[in-house]
Amino acid sequence: MAKKKPKKESRLSLPEETKKLIWGVLMFLIAIIISLSFFDLAGPAGQALMGLLDFLIGNVLFVIPLILILVGLAFFSKRYKEDVDSAKAKKEIFGSIILAFLLLVLGISGMLECLNVNGGWVGFLISWPFINFFGLLVSRIIFSTSIIIGCFAFWHVISPGFKKKEEAVVSEDEPFTERLAKKVVEMPKFNIKEITSSDKPKKEAEPALTYDFLPVDLLDKGKEKPTASDIKSNSAIIQKTLANFDIPVEVTEVNIGPTVTQYSLKPAEGVKLSKITGLINNLSLALAAHPIRIEAPIPGKSLVGIEIPNSIRAKVIIRELIADPGFRASSSSLTFVLGKDVSGA
Repeated sequence: MAKKKPKKESRLSLPEETKKLIWGVLMFLIAIIISLSFFDLAGPAGQALMGLLDFLIGNVLFVIPLILILVGLAFFSKRYKEDVDSAKAKKEIFGSIILAFLLLVLGISGMLECLNVNGGWVGFLISWPFINFFGLLVSRIIFSTSIIIGCFAFWHVISPGFKKKEEAVVSEDEPFTERLAKKVVEMPKFNIKEITSSDKPKKEAEPALTYDFLPVDLLDKGKEKPTASDIKSNSAIIQKTLANFDIPVEVTEVNIGPTVTQYSLKPAEGVKLSKITGLINNLSLALAAHPIRIEAPIPGKSLVGIEIPNSIRAKVIIRELIADPGFRASSSSLTFVLGKDVSGA
């Protein structure tokens, strides 16, 4: 087999520690150039750089100098200098720096797009699949996690307090049988005794725990009644407004809740619910009420509900809810009350 030729050392080669210092200075230099570009003080090259960064990452470019400063600090860190002679350590630290940089830039770009702020094409491309498959809330959580992990990655590289644990060195000269004999000798000896059923201690019966609930008399009394707008007038306005768009309906019932009044409508056969829900702004204008809500259909009913805010809202008193027979008759100790629905139940 052909022998590999040994690599010739370059006459211009620099110590590894010096190379890392140069990298750190370059990161600070780029951060300064980008910062001056914000104020149009970096000439045509700065303007071109700003245009490129704005196209790629949008408003994230304003935090790029800070991220580059973190990268520079990573090159200056004590941890980096200690591991400078290890090729594996250099690859790990370089990988950590690149990973932290990407996590921060991509996380911030995606988060800006989720907040309808310019995150550039990078933010759009990375956020689009998450928003479509997971929705806005989960996407924001994912990108927030990416930003946090990126910060932790930078902290791992910059912080001087991390040191690798020395691996236990096993002497290859020592015979295997001697090493095994040492382990056997050092193992503690136990006297094993089988426990029969008669030796097991008998458990005493635990006393049953009881808890008396506090009386509802400790809570303040009070019961407020909501005041709805003119029910007959509103019913007529709803029917007339929908009739103007060829949607005949019949108001079957009216439920007055603490904050809203629900008008239950029965549309004629063949009427699409989307036609009714699309007229929410017309109904709000005709009723002079905002905001109104359309529930199409009402769960468990073949009716459409239109909820209009009450002119005077009623506070829901906790004592009234707890004293309700339905709550008092519950057999579960975990039952709790949330409030009242639109029908006052």
